[in-house]
Amino acid sequence: MTGSNVDEMQKATLIKRSKRVAFMNVGTSEEPSYVRMQGFTSMSESKSPTEYSRQYVDENTERTDVVGYATQIAYSFDRHSPFSVHEKLAQISDDELTGSDAHVDIVTVDLFSDGSQKEARKRTYAVIPDTTGDGTDALIYSGNFRAVGEAVKGVASSSDKWQTVTFADSTQEIGTLTVSTAAGTGSGNTKVTVSPELTEGNKYKYANADGLEQPAYDEDVSVLTDWDGEADIKMATGETIMIVECTQDNKARKAGTGEVTAAV
Repeated sequence: MTGSNVDEMQKATLIKRSKRVAFMNVGTSEEPSYVRMQGFTSMSESKSPTEYSRQYVDENTERTDVVGYATQIAYSFDRHSPFSVHEKLAQISDDELTGSDAHVDIVTVDLFSDGSQKEARKRTYAVIPDTTGDGTDALIYSGNFRAVGEAVKGVASSSDKWQTVTFADSTQEIGTLTVSTAAGTGSGNTKVTVSPELTEGNKYKYANADGLEQPAYDEDVSVLTDWDGEADIKMATGETIMIVECTQDNKARKAGTGEVTAAV
């Protein structure tokens, strides 16, 4: 979140609504593209908890527990065109789409959380349109996003100042690679051996691990350097190398580090 706990109000920082930002997938489930949901004048979440209340015969006070949620988000936006998020929602409303055709994936990101990777939750919602054209100025769409299943906790990262994000599921742990090195062929080169063997369809990436955190499962590692799994790598003895096994679209699956031994 925002660092260590502070129990004095005057030492705490007020969190602005603008620091919780939502991104909608306007791509596909195989190749998601999470675009910032801009132009919304309302996006308030209601948990709508389901309560279980009862009174036991030996007690004078009723007990209540929360046993479920029917989470929904009331939305309203001024239509902008062309803008992929608005176009997708407008199509659902205007064409009166039903079933899974009216589902959208939304990632909610807490920009006030610490680190370059921000706390995030991904969830599928059914779009429940309400009104279109309310008002005489902008073309306004409104309705509700209603939860379809549970939210998935993870982390979000961005390379374009939070206009788009990539989401990594933190509930799925990344696999472990065992990385060993030996002097390679030619001065300054190291030969790297990795186990277990590369999963069919995946590929390797590498980086100098000094100052880097191990990626989360499904994190985008496209900034790392490609490695064919065989060629010597030029690094200095004593440095730490990180090898990442990832999918062809650069989503991390396994990772490991090892101390470099390079040829003199």
